[in-house]
Amino acid sequence: DGEYTISSATLKVAEEFANRLKKNIKKLEKWAAREGIEAYRIYDADLPNYNAAIDRYGSYIVIQEYAAPGSVDARVAHRRMLDIIQVVVAVTGVRGDHVIVKVRERKKGDSQYEKLNETKHTMLVKEYDASLIVNLWDYLDTGLFLDHREVRRMITRRSAGKSFLNLFAYTGSATVAAAIGGAGETTTVDMSRTYLAWAKDNMMANGFSGKNHQFVQADCLRWLDLPGRKYDLIFCDPPTFSNSKRMEATFDVQRDHAALIAKLAGKLNVGGTLIFSNNNRSFRLDEEAVTSMGFDVTDVSEKTVQEDFKRNKRIHCCFILTKVRDVESPAELAAVDFGSAANMRTRVDYLKEESSGSDSGRSSRGQVRRGRDSGQTAGAGRTGERSEFSGRGRWRDGEGYRGHGSSRRSGEYVRERRMPETPVLTGDEEQPGRGPRLKRRVKSPVGGEGDKE
Repeated sequence: DGEYTISSATLKVAEEFANRLKKNIKKLEKWAAREGIEAYRIYDADLPNYNAAIDRYGSYIVIQEYAAPGSVDARVAHRRMLDIIQVVVAVTGVRGDHVIVKVRERKKGDSQYEKLNETKHTMLVKEYDASLIVNLWDYLDTGLFLDHREVRRMITRRSAGKSFLNLFAYTGSATVAAAIGGAGETTTVDMSRTYLAWAKDNMMANGFSGKNHQFVQADCLRWLDLPGRKYDLIFCDPPTFSNSKRMEATFDVQRDHAALIAKLAGKLNVGGTLIFSNNNRSFRLDEEAVTSMGFDVTDVSEKTVQEDFKRNKRIHCCFILTKVRDVESPAELAAVDFGSAANMRTRVDYLKEESSGSDSGRSSRGQVRRGRDSGQTAGAGRTGERSEFSGRGRWRDGEGYRGHGSSRRSGEYVRERRMPETPVLTGDEEQPGRGPRLKRRVKSPVGGEGDKE
């Protein structure tokens, strides 16, 4: 391939990266120590030439590089990655074997579900009063969405004495937050057996177990159609898009969110709260439809972005939906087919007609309020696609890239064999359809005999 010479200009840019990283760490280390958190972002594609997300997990550093397009010289991209690694080791003082490097790129078909490694090595990180299990080696994502830290703290503060539902639960960190806050009962629902086992291990690592804390393996959209209890507090963080083979239909959060919220309304007590979030950068909440379901709505998107994500205030959107009344026709809530945009639209139109024909009025209920610190109304000003990490910008004259990525947040589910029935994990007994109960060890929350990724 020929010799590659490092120019003085390249060295200068590397020095700029080092200076930026030092500046970030000086500010964020003090902040993290005050907050009592061990996992946080120290660099978020701040400079166009070094487009990566760099996260600290205790004594470890995870570098997620965005894959460069073919138009960029591979030697240039490789040199910049080496710069990042060398500077990170020098500036942070971490051991070289404590630096984990991943490449985030959009994948298609079966490849997006593959594991990166099979170490099954995990560690605990502190987040306020919680101890959360992360796996830095085996998956593209680590098991903990750092940008949702403030959302989890919000759940803790709202959960005392409440019944809590965590839908699309991933590794259950929100359930841990609710339990720490004093939730009397929790239900954790996810389609992946691997992530559900991880969620149960997360709860056990914090001292929570027993029949008051249930774990349900199910297609979340179909589970909402089942008869069952209502909850006081619900957290729902669906993927931006999913076409998992285990789901009976595709899901698009922009297209289907009104229908999803309509179903969630049927699971929520009057006076209860639904915290609804997603990471679709272009997401716009259907305010009219949602308020017609009996909700007051507050956009807290910017309010839930903490110090380490301030450069990317649109990393997620988040709404607090307070149920002020029941809709008149609860049977209609279960009539939506998520595989049909036309059916979803029909349901939304029904809700709008129902609201306009009532005397309840919008002035006292159903208002979309500004979040206290958000500075915008729900759904305003979000354009473009993004990944969990940065998602801002494109290649700039061949100098830098911020890719979109492909993650669990944007629709990646761990593919596993279809189970013949929905197991509810509440005890140590053998569960129907899944063989002997997985051994629960904090050191090994993922995998397990019979798992198929």
